[in-house]
Amino acid sequence: MGLRVKNDRMNVNVKIWGVVAFLVTTITNLCFAFWGVSMPFYVILIVLLLSIHFGIAWKLFSIRNV
Repeated sequence: MGLRVKNDRMNVNVKIWGVVAFLVTTITNLCFAFWGVSMPFYVILIVLLLSIHFGIAWKLFSIRNV
């Protein structure tokens, strides 16, 4: 995620979470590419991963003292 916050620890947490979310999504997409799955299952899983990602990012930003 290309975000920057004032607190250095929070900045590191956001960057680490961004990398982890990127890797999980990339691995999931590669698995789907190798083992072809139906489009509805793919869309449901990607939306679920995206909503989990936004939920965790929202929680990270709502934490004031890390």
